[in-house]
Amino acid sequence: MENEATNRAQKVLERLFQQAYSHNQNQCGIIDKSFTIEDWVSLVFGEAQLFCLENNIPTLSMWEELDRVFAISQYGIYVNKGNITLKDEPSVILIGATTATVEHNELRRNVVVAMRGAQCHVVANRNAVVFAKKDKFSEITTEQNDNAVIS
Repeated sequence: MENEATNRAQKVLERLFQQAYSHNQNQCGIIDKSFTIEDWVSLVFGEAQLFCLENNIPTLSMWEELDRVFAISQYGIYVNKGNITLKDEPSVILIGATTATVEHNELRRNVVVAMRGAQCHVVANRNAVVFAKKDKFSEITTEQNDNAVIS
């Protein structure tokens, strides 16, 4: 049974690689076929974030499959989770049918990304610094209190 789950996971990652590679022909040189789910998560929170936002990569259906296979909410990626409230999670990606209130209170680099139609209300308190980004299908509203900054 474990071998079957491993094979399924590997196939999902291969399709993710094919989707991203076919779209940009690996021009940026950051995509590697041997990536694990942790490598992909790191890319989406890092240097590939803008690429993903602008090019609809991965697609919503691919995000849904990644969530089914890898339970990616453990990495701060929430796909079709309905109404949720998150507090002081430093890096969050909201995808699809997710409506979230995300509150930050700590002085650190906090990142909130809304993709594929997600809606988000970001509340920054005290000295929190929040970087909020969205694609053209999503919405982010903000509320700054105290000395907090949202950009």
